[in-house]
Amino acid sequence: MDKKAIVCKPAFVLSILICGMSLFLNSACQTLPKKVSEQLKERMIQTASPTLSRVGEEPLYAAEALSRFYARRSYKLAWSDKIGILPEAKALISSIHKAGAEGLDPEDYHLEAIERIISRIREEWFNKNKRDPTAFADLDLLLTDAFLVYDSHLLSGRVNPETFDPKWVAQRRDTDHEEVLQKALHSRSVQNTLMDHLPSYPGYRRLKGALAEYRMIIRNGGWPELTSEVELKNGVRHRAVGSLQSILTATRDLLWHENENDLFDDYMERALRRFQQRHGLESTGMVDTATLRALNRPPEERLRQIQLNLERCRWLPQDLGRRYIMINIPSFELYVIEDDRVLMAMRVVVGKPDRQTPVFSRNMSYLVLNPRWRVPKEVLIQDILPKIQKDISYLTDRHFKAFHYVNGLSEEIDPTLINWTGVEEDAFPYRLQQEPGPMNPLGRVKFIFPNRFSVYLHDTPSRDLFEKTDRSLSAGCIRVEKPIELAEYILREDPNWTREKIIQALEEDAEVHIQLRESIPVHILYWTAWVTEDGTLHFRDDIYGRDELLDNALKNFAFPSSAALLPYLVK
Repeated sequence: MDKKAIVCKPAFVLSILICGMSLFLNSACQTLPKKVSEQLKERMIQTASPTLSRVGEEPLYAAEALSRFYARRSYKLAWSDKIGILPEAKALISSIHKAGAEGLDPEDYHLEAIERIISRIREEWFNKNKRDPTAFADLDLLLTDAFLVYDSHLLSGRVNPETFDPKWVAQRRDTDHEEVLQKALHSRSVQNTLMDHLPSYPGYRRLKGALAEYRMIIRNGGWPELTSEVELKNGVRHRAVGSLQSILTATRDLLWHENENDLFDDYMERALRRFQQRHGLESTGMVDTATLRALNRPPEERLRQIQLNLERCRWLPQDLGRRYIMINIPSFELYVIEDDRVLMAMRVVVGKPDRQTPVFSRNMSYLVLNPRWRVPKEVLIQDILPKIQKDISYLTDRHFKAFHYVNGLSEEIDPTLINWTGVEEDAFPYRLQQEPGPMNPLGRVKFIFPNRFSVYLHDTPSRDLFEKTDRSLSAGCIRVEKPIELAEYILREDPNWTREKIIQALEEDAEVHIQLRESIPVHILYWTAWVTEDGTLHFRDDIYGRDELLDNALKNFAFPSSAALLPYLVK
């Protein structure tokens, strides 16, 4: 059977089917529901075993949850009764048909098997054959399993990033899906319940629109590959300009205009600059190497990139906060957001590919003016120790203090008395601390949101880094372009810390800790595709290879052989 034909079946066909079955059951023997319930009970007892339950060849992914759900309702049918198949069955099937719009696959939710059973029941109805309780039991089990799994995917995502990425802490939402289904059936709100579990993050809805747009681009034939023996820029005439125009028109960077003789004109330059800005490239207005690489990414790859980021949206907490700070690692940007509006934006520097900035959400609780830098052990051994071994004056010139740690106690010692060439990395008893000042890499302010990675936001004296296009240059922490403006916003409700008082304290060089009157959520995220408030779709390079990790996890994802491996379905 052609899956595409099934998925695209018009909704009115389902309506006729289910209405017809309702008439069939209404005229049927009233003992059928009882027989089906008895069969459900018998089969649910079997699901208590560790083996995977099946409906024919179709696996039941949430077997343990199914068993609990039907036990709660004394094995009463969920999707049909003595009158007929309930309208909520149609609502669920209709919702599953739309799963593709969420970046999910309808066939992950038994769609073909469900519609095959419905066709079988329909055929019995037309031929007036003896009713088979097994078909109705099969249908009920598959519909229930489909709801439980689909609902969990909408709420929490298909995969848990923490199982394949040690530097990703997900804030996945959770609920009692069995209770949710029971209430949805009782209130006849299956479809609305599923929609209520979509991510509330506004960017999710916008990204869904981009998904639909790129599917349309692919249906229309995509775009050509761009090859050229000359550098394409304003004023150049070349046959490759036509291919460039086709790409920029398909991506909506260029509104259609008549271009004669393959001329790269002002319209083309403006469109190319827009493309470059959307892809985080230097806005040169010419087809340089990086731009050519981005132009030649096929639409199928961009579509997949959108799907991966829709999955990431499902890992977000339900409530990001009325106001919060969001850092997007691949775009090297920080945003201050309040009431879903961007109030402030600035560039940031994030971790190098071998010192990746982790993904997590925590609340900022305090900030420090004129911070001392307590050098992390990894940075000390990998970055600073080779410099000390080369020239001991590195420490004194930069105002470092050295401490010797023994049995949890520390003692300050003269760093020039340490035999730095003889220390062993595995048993390194020393720590360094750099005093505030112009050479301190933390700059003048650091912003603390306690976390297990010891990552925070901070200023930097290396202001030139913010002019670079690729800003994955730090040891893992995040350097911010406008630290004083950010501090001023965070402390805006504290009359003791106006901008003038902040600057005055910074000039005194003494370390000052300021506890926030109200903590503010900080969300460090990893978006390689997103849509801004004005509807502009952005793409960024996968600087840490996390798109590839997620893509492999989804491709290799196999539904677990036991619901015990579905923690969001087990209570």
